[in-house]
Amino acid sequence: MNYAKPSREIGILKATGAKDRNVLSVFLVETLFIGLLGAALGTVFGWIIALIIGQTIGSSSLGGMGGIFGGGGGPGMGGPTGSASTLGITITPIITPVLVLEALGLAFS
Repeated sequence: MNYAKPSREIGILKATGAKDRNVLSVFLVETLFIGLLGAALGTVFGWIIALIIGQTIGSSSLGGMGGIFGGGGGPGMGGPTGSASTLGITITPIITPVLVLEALGLAFS
């Protein structure tokens, strides 16, 4: 982290008559917004990646293996044949309030 910028910023705020409490408030609000933005972006990108992985696992493009969770090894390997989608398995990411609170907790810890 570059300490020259916050020092300069604090100096400018103090020179314009800001009190210590005002300077602290500026940095806390800035940190709050950065944390919230990081938590929101992480949740959205995680959900998108989970959708992509769910569709990849459920696709039959793995050459007879039928996906990681749905194939069972293919013919002759003791498992069912076909893809996860033909076996009726669907993988859908779900965002719950608990998941959102955990993401926010990790963002601020």
